[in-house]
Amino acid sequence: VACTRFHLVFSVGYRDTAAAMGVSEVWCNKAVNSTLRELCSKCPEYVKVPQSAEEWELTDGGFGRAKG
Repeated sequence: VACTRFHLVFSVGYRDTAAAMGVSEVWCNKAVNSTLRELCSKCPEYVKVPQSAEEWELTDGGFGRAKG
């Protein structure tokens, strides 16, 4: 998780991430990709996308109110 966070926060390559974390580049690549795959697989549980025009309107209206 630490490698993935570093990789995403600093937008660096696997080589730089691995060096910063003190691990091999191959291990870092596998760890980051594995963590991201797991996060993506859980996305539907936590990110709800509107399924109808009415739901999209409600969502759009909510953003309008938040924006002011």
